[in-house]
Amino acid sequence: MKDILIIREAITVEKPVFEFLNNKYETEVVDFSAKDVEFIMASEGIPLVVAFVAGISASAIVELRRIVMNLKNVHICLLGSHYDYEKFEDLLEKDNIYCIDLPKPVKEFQKYFEDMLSQHEELNDSLNANSN
Repeated sequence: MKDILIIREAITVEKPVFEFLNNKYETEVVDFSAKDVEFIMASEGIPLVVAFVAGISASAIVELRRIVMNLKNVHICLLGSHYDYEKFEDLLEKDNIYCIDLPKPVKEFQKYFEDMLSQHEELNDSLNANSN
């Protein structure tokens, strides 16, 4: 079973953070496509979606909004900056959406990411059981 669905535009990904997630956890990686995400989430039952939102295109913003609105019982972590999160301000009030500012050194990102996981026992247990 996959742990994390990573949604990104290849050109906007912070490579060290992407590699950390990809190496530590079982991941599935897709571009911003609501259809692809819905299919993967229905078939895989992935508990966490991580979206790299820094500098994404307008069409990716629309797709991510559609994804967030359609996903239920899934935790979503946005990686970007305060400016990037402003585009999703109405969605950030949901209990299942988290933001981690980038860029950060990988060790610092890891601390923030693991702190976020530790706040949700079921998510933490699921990801730590499968992590390398």
